[in-house]
Amino acid sequence: MQQLSPMDATFLYLENETTHAHGTLVWLYDAKDCPPDTISRKALLDHMRKRVGVSPIFTRKVLRLPFDFDYPYWVDAPGFELLYHVREASIGNNGSWKDFCQLVATTHSQPLDQDHPLWEMTLVKNLDNIPGLPERCFAILGKFHHVAIDGATGMQIIEG
Repeated sequence: MQQLSPMDATFLYLENETTHAHGTLVWLYDAKDCPPDTISRKALLDHMRKRVGVSPIFTRKVLRLPFDFDYPYWVDAPGFELLYHVREASIGNNGSWKDFCQLVATTHSQPLDQDHPLWEMTLVKNLDNIPGLPERCFAILGKFHHVAIDGATGMQIIEG
């Protein structure tokens, strides 16, 4: 167990139905040189299975004490299930920038469930018809709670 800092605890305490303390990163990829079967939820799950050991944020959740008598703790998430955290969404074959932006906004607007580790990855395929993006383009939306990731942790995850 590792106790959260007072500042990180504050991010949890300030959350409510309309105020969330997570960020969503949008990574766009040109997949023209990749075999089609490598761009799938299964492929992303396989990749993430190799990456969960890079940082404990992937498999730990926050444990709040009754009445918030003390700052919360990071604890190992019992029964951690990668399938819960890796998702897939689509804007359809004729999706536009507006459709993609609405999907990103909808994904971002949903709070992270504090009963699970505080992150999600969403694969978004079929971005081919969006002007300015290459053919066979896809995106990954990475949603992380502020208590789970900062600049240094983010670089560790990306580079790790």
